[in-house]
Amino acid sequence: MKKNKILAALLSIGLILSTNTVALSQTQSNPYVASQTITTLRSSSRLSGTDRFQTAKTIAENVTGSSLSSSLVIASGLDFPDALSGSVLAHKMNAPIILVNDQVSTSAEAFDFITNHVAKNATLYFAGGTGVIPAEFDQKLRSLGYNNMIRLGGADRYETSSLIANAEEVSKGTPIVLTYGENFPDALSISSFAAYNGWPILLVDSNTISDQIKTFIQADQPSQIYVVGGKGVIPDSLLSLAQSLAPNSTVSRLSGSDRFETNAVINSEFATNPQHFYVASGLDFPDALAGSVLAAKTGDPILLVGNEDSSLNTSLSNYLKTFKTQNLNNITVFGGIGAVADAYLQSITALLDGTVTPEPAAGVVSFIVPPKNTDSYSAGYQTAKSYGNPTTWTIEMRFTVTNKGSNTGSTTITDNLPSPADTFIQKPVFESVSVDRNATLSVVEDTNGTEKAIIQADNVVPGEVITVTNKFVVEVRGVEINPSARLIPQTIDTSLVDTQYVNPEKFIESDDPDILTVAQDLKNSSSGTLDLVQKTHEFVYNTVAYDETFSSGHDNKGALSALTYKTGVCQDYADLEVALLRANQIPARVASGYALSSGAGVPVIYPLLGDGWSNTGGAAHAWVETYLPPYGWIASDPTWADNISDYRTIGSIPDNGHVTFDFNNNSAYRTESYFQAELGYPSVRSK
Repeated sequence: MKKNKILAALLSIGLILSTNTVALSQTQSNPYVASQTITTLRSSSRLSGTDRFQTAKTIAENVTGSSLSSSLVIASGLDFPDALSGSVLAHKMNAPIILVNDQVSTSAEAFDFITNHVAKNATLYFAGGTGVIPAEFDQKLRSLGYNNMIRLGGADRYETSSLIANAEEVSKGTPIVLTYGENFPDALSISSFAAYNGWPILLVDSNTISDQIKTFIQADQPSQIYVVGGKGVIPDSLLSLAQSLAPNSTVSRLSGSDRFETNAVINSEFATNPQHFYVASGLDFPDALAGSVLAAKTGDPILLVGNEDSSLNTSLSNYLKTFKTQNLNNITVFGGIGAVADAYLQSITALLDGTVTPEPAAGVVSFIVPPKNTDSYSAGYQTAKSYGNPTTWTIEMRFTVTNKGSNTGSTTITDNLPSPADTFIQKPVFESVSVDRNATLSVVEDTNGTEKAIIQADNVVPGEVITVTNKFVVEVRGVEINPSARLIPQTIDTSLVDTQYVNPEKFIESDDPDILTVAQDLKNSSSGTLDLVQKTHEFVYNTVAYDETFSSGHDNKGALSALTYKTGVCQDYADLEVALLRANQIPARVASGYALSSGAGVPVIYPLLGDGWSNTGGAAHAWVETYLPPYGWIASDPTWADNISDYRTIGSIPDNGHVTFDFNNNSAYRTESYFQAELGYPSVRSK
């Protein structure tokens, strides 16, 4: 990876990552100076499985991470009442919620999670009696070595909620939540906030408050009682009864005309400064229930959706619009597209970006580029299992052109549009280009298939800054190879790919004797093709030290240099891995583009632009793609340790953090941009 400094002497700088150039109307002593920024606006992910039980397992794995959990809440995935109060207990115990079926034999996902992610001495809480979670689950768990089990199950859902509340052992005066026990949406809407704050969730019906819950309220004397639900399900008489049980409490109702408006009311009350949005179906309970613990970690909202036409409720839309200028970053969907359609995610992203309609604001000329054909993307998934969860990135690439002269004039900006490649691991969703002042904007395609935006701006006054914004939305994911499947041939038919991906070339000296020697040693120590690719990947990471200063002029030295001097930048890492693979007749190529990361919950682009990873200047990241039939091109990144430390095979390296771009309508080409101080224009080479 390279981090370039902006040189004050440069007359203009193109968009580095997309090889954009700024063509100016004057070539001598040009007063127009271009600069660039690139920012990630949004990342989103989907935690899902083939059914509610696998989805719950996926969410639970995200809650526990790589650690063994010391507690676990087990709830029914078939019925909601006993489980509704469980999120508060789960958060207090730092435990995930796992959902089970009605029999041990049909709960394989739950037991797989437990045996791999829960410590043997952990405390396991059953949310519900044996009528909900049969006694055979206790017996099965004991046979697996789990002996610390607590069953919180009463005669009905109301007593169960009081038992769970007592298990939370809250201090006197702790606020409580009263919610309708005959349906689930209202309880789910407040679950992450209640769990985050440690407020017990207690269930009531429309007629009265059960004796057990009355006893709890009288003992706790909560400072605040939140009643969630409208008068149709919890009448005012129950609020009066609750007030009489705790005379000094403040009793307040949170409700709307339906479950979705109630959800928006609750989120508006408790999530005025969210850092993360979680999205779940409001038509069924399992996904939001399991996800409530994850949302509770940061006290962030769960947005409930479920309109028949996949549109957002007006109240939810209005809530989201309040954040469109705050650059909120992360969205996580609980459940598959059958539960939460992609259309919801797109609508939410558009609202947060402030792009509900494509019509530009006054003074802005905008052109929407039609989405690419995605047939090949869809077909590709028939040959391999996707790794992890798809991640949707919304990225803006922005550059400015400034009139530094003393005269009013005109400028023509030629913007080579960034075009996310339509590949096995990524799908372009949306592209647009806009300029923030009155200008003539047209989009053309050159003979090489590259789309260009031609922007003609007249009457540009001294000091005026013109901002051009390229925006794209792309869904990316990795691919998982099962080594035991033995599908990858020991000898790859190189005729399946272009010869350039097998032969040596500049910077990829796969025919050099030193590279051939290392390649042979790696092959001799490997058990097969996949093992050889993995060993090659690890050899490069462990051999080459990252040193940006070694590449003078912000250019890489290539494979042989990386092997000889054991230092280089990301291009050198990639060149060496590709050279070693080609030396063993394994097709490989260098890919360039973005590397994306959520970091500490804040999406960023690597490399960020400029000194110290700030948004002022930069160049593309490079990694490797290896051709492994029948899976196709598999990505790996030898520069960063975190891409290999947690995974045993190269096929399991997640690639949902990389985005490649088409160049000359061919994503196979490697593109690189670097500065030329003499002219101030970026130079592009492809190979």
